[in-house]
Amino acid sequence: MAKAELVRANEAASTREAFRRILRGVASTVTIITTRWEGRRYGMVATAAMSVSFEPPSFMVAINRSASAYRALEAQGAFAVNIIGRTDEHVAKGFAEAPGEERFRSGHWLDYLEDGEFENLPYLDSCQAAIFCKTAKTAIFGTHTLFIGEVHDILAHGRSHPLLYLDGGFGGYVASPKRDSHLERDNSLMPCPL
Repeated sequence: MAKAELVRANEAASTREAFRRILRGVASTVTIITTRWEGRRYGMVATAAMSVSFEPPSFMVAINRSASAYRALEAQGAFAVNIIGRTDEHVAKGFAEAPGEERFRSGHWLDYLEDGEFENLPYLDSCQAAIFCKTAKTAIFGTHTLFIGEVHDILAHGRSHPLLYLDGGFGGYVASPKRDSHLERDNSLMPCPL
């Protein structure tokens, strides 16, 4: 077994590089965070996204303050977390490479039909799930702002084949076969009661 590399805290540049290298080996679910502000759609691909609590249901995304969607997310106060499935890798790639509104040319995007801050939030029709959140709290740390959103609504397909990001590339996860037949689901989009 190879000896672990020790990085001293006083070697800041080395610590950052080692941290970046280590995180490339941590698989993350690919999401597309979207919002609408002043009549325009904004969004970005993000892997720094996670559930926070079940009581109340809440979700957090970490957004770099230099991201093009940052000001819109901050101003709107509501966002959608589109959990991307393996079959939508092309959407994630297109979204990551295109600027502004051109990002939404990749995939079939719908508008969430509800009044108020959630009105017309864009979501990907083929996503594994869309989680609609109202920003409840933000916290600035380093280069990022953490947006903690209370879950308002969820639209979900019954499948669970998330697109993952690992070591600079996209891929998938193959689970061990499940023995419980009741876990099989169809692929129709359905509201999930909270």
